[in-house]
Amino acid sequence: MKKKIIIGFTMLGIIFMLGGVYIVVAIERGTSTLDKLIMLHQVEILREHLLIQVKRVESDLSLRNTRHARGADVIMADVRNMGVVADQCFKCHHRGEVREQLVALKGSIDNYRAAVSRVLTIEANSDRQQLEEDRAYETGEELIKRISSMIAFTTMRLDERTNSSLSQISSAKSLLYAFMVSQVFIAIALAYLFIRSVTKPAASLLEATRRLKGGDLDFRVEGLRDEFGEVASSFNEMSRAHEIKNPLAGIKVSIEVLSEDSSLSEDDRSVMSGVIKEIRRIEVLIKGLLEFARPSKPQFRFVNVASVLDNAIKFSLKPRSSNGSANGIKIVKEYDESLPEIVADPIQMQQVFMNLFLNASAAMPDGGSLTVRAASDYENGTLEVVVSDTGKGISEKDMVKIFEPFFTTRSKGTGLGLAVSKQLIEQHGGTIAAETNAAGGATFRVVLPASQVEEVQTV
Repeated sequence: MKKKIIIGFTMLGIIFMLGGVYIVVAIERGTSTLDKLIMLHQVEILREHLLIQVKRVESDLSLRNTRHARGADVIMADVRNMGVVADQCFKCHHRGEVREQLVALKGSIDNYRAAVSRVLTIEANSDRQQLEEDRAYETGEELIKRISSMIAFTTMRLDERTNSSLSQISSAKSLLYAFMVSQVFIAIALAYLFIRSVTKPAASLLEATRRLKGGDLDFRVEGLRDEFGEVASSFNEMSRAHEIKNPLAGIKVSIEVLSEDSSLSEDDRSVMSGVIKEIRRIEVLIKGLLEFARPSKPQFRFVNVASVLDNAIKFSLKPRSSNGSANGIKIVKEYDESLPEIVADPIQMQQVFMNLFLNASAAMPDGGSLTVRAASDYENGTLEVVVSDTGKGISEKDMVKIFEPFFTTRSKGTGLGLAVSKQLIEQHGGTIAAETNAAGGATFRVVLPASQVEEVQTV
């Protein structure tokens, strides 16, 4: 599952990255195209402005020696400005053919300027003046035709290029919209697949848990893979425990009957006794598995914690000496004088503390000291029980997984005691934690919610 999620998010990231690159490239390309179109339109405006100036000078030549004629300085200023406009056209990058046309245009403008200059400077010879005026006018008309032809040609090409560019921009815009929408649907589809890949197997496991809780121990979880498949396999293994329990009981009874046969030798009887002992160990393991998989619902009532602790010590450690020691273990009790009654299941609480005491006893095979403290915290409304031993202790590495199933500090046992204890404590709304002692041994702290007598009726 983890691998699939990583691959899925990697693919989604690549798709979004490619989409971002495409968007950037499309925007850059569209901006560049628009810049070129703007520049070309500016060139077209310059040429139209040049055409207007030529026509204005031609009009001045036609109106010469009339009251509507403009001054010679104004006319020459327009002619010089024509050259400036023509020079600006060379600043743009043009193809060879267009550049040749611009060179020819520049030459025509220079000829026209010279012709107009001669017209304006010749005063003595009227015949020559008329001739120069005619030449200048004809040159101007040719220049007008040339500029008009260039404007018509470039306008047609510019219109085609503008329409093509706008079409490309429109297509790119449509692709961008389509890509953005598709990315949303892709993200939704991937999210749906991820959610379904988690919720569907989770629903199968939840249904299996409900079936098992309802007593359908024959139910099995099938068809799950990856991490969920491992959980399903563990679930099926635990649910198969009851299948072993029934035939195992039959085997044990049969061996017990056979062991009572008077014709058996002592060696055979000893072997059968060992087999029965091992079967009982298997039964204890199966019972632990079933309790861990389906802990019984607590039966709440008033509980005196001091009495529960005393009974747990009595049944698990069995003190034999007058000083309160058992098997070389000194038992120290430190109870508050005013311990309140709490609402709990006395049987489950006794099981929790018996597991802790047995664990402590197993950690002190050569004897030691077991301290049991019980105190109330009225400010926080809790009751704390501390179980501390002077045994071999637990490593920091093992301390992290001490309440996991099948972890045990004993050489023998099911390895479910502490895990079951944690489940039972949490069912009561409490917490359990463990720590190593600096001087050796381990300390377990159980914190339970304490209820006063007047509050118990609400439970």
